[in-house]
Amino acid sequence: MRPDHPPKLNHQVIPLILYLSVDLHELSRLAKRYHWVRPRHCFRCESGRVWGHGYVYRYFDECSEGLWIKRWRCVECGCVYTMRPATYWRIFRASQETILASLGAKVAGLRFPPTAERRRQQYWWRGFRRQRDIEGIGTSLEALRAAGIIAATHSFRDRVIHPAPQTAYPILAVTAVVRAP
Repeated sequence: MRPDHPPKLNHQVIPLILYLSVDLHELSRLAKRYHWVRPRHCFRCESGRVWGHGYVYRYFDECSEGLWIKRWRCVECGCVYTMRPATYWRIFRASQETILASLGAKVAGLRFPPTAERRRQQYWWRGFRRQRDIEGIGTSLEALRAAGIIAATHSFRDRVIHPAPQTAYPILAVTAVVRAP
């Protein structure tokens, strides 16, 4: 053991999600060769020792196959950061746009749109009702979004998106890929 590094105590590993603008088609094409930008420091303990922690396989509705998503780990406190496309909430395979369109239709008294499987939309609806009840009766979908709450989640603990105190990455512009038929 090096004298300049104190011994590690038993610590809890805390998983965190970092949202990043990525082109899913480019990520699908490059797989693990995709260039992920390393966070400059740990957002929990401010340590600059954040290293690669491998990849996890994640599925998204836009892609026919799973994608390799990068993870990072802080050597000092043990936090694990998982990258996530900014247009997707954690745990969900469907984009925020799809989920919000489904919930918006149901709030308006319409049927679920045919864009996603009915059972999934019912799950999102039950999550929305749970989050609405936590915040208070009559809380609208827009009010939940403005508060940074994942509107369709069933979680009590991980329901709020906490923005990183500083930008973890340079701001990127995303260009839509238009494919001719």
